[in-house]
Amino acid sequence: MRVKALLLSLVLVLAVRGANPALNRILFAPTAYTLEKGEIVFSVYEVIFPSLTFGITDSFDVAGGMAFLPGISGFIDNFTMYYLAPKFRFYKTENLAISAGGLLVGVIGGGYEGFGYAVLTTGSVEKYFTVGLAMPFSGKETFSHMIMFLGGKLPLSSKFSLVGESYLITGLFTLISPGLRFSTGNLAVDLGVMYNIIGGGDKVPLPWFGFSYKFSI
Repeated sequence: MRVKALLLSLVLVLAVRGANPALNRILFAPTAYTLEKGEIVFSVYEVIFPSLTFGITDSFDVAGGMAFLPGISGFIDNFTMYYLAPKFRFYKTENLAISAGGLLVGVIGGGYEGFGYAVLTTGSVEKYFTVGLAMPFSGKETFSHMIMFLGGKLPLSSKFSLVGESYLITGLFTLISPGLRFSTGNLAVDLGVMYNIIGGGDKVPLPWFGFSYKFSI
């Protein structure tokens, strides 16, 4: 899926508490939290998009990965996608964190696009609200709209929490995605469905799958 579609999603999921293997993100959108130094999170999205996030310091982490996408004969050639997502937390108190970062997605031998963002998260690591602003960029196009994203987490039990995120941009479509994230120990597994509810584009539900595993070195 293109970055533009991901930037415009509205997501409602169930998430983990306890070990918090996905503390640095909601579903796709970032929180202002970063990994601690020496922590590593291995994630896979939609089965074919693997990612590793490294805690460089307690306030700076970097995620990255590559994915080979097979083409369709006569329509789309095979291509390899890469992605890089640094994040720096420059302010933190007991109930507030503020960070800035970005996501770069490109195709080897082709173009690239992504966004830079600033994000604020308030609350605790178990119960929080996140708001951020993002500016898309591309190697071929110029974007004139800022994107606001909102999200939060509300615990339901020792293993499940209600989490939601939304991307708001005037004149374009919005997706919703209810789903479930189950967690045990350092592992979190996501199952969900994305659905376009506002604006143009296809209105066919798309499945969402992801998982994260956190460990330390």
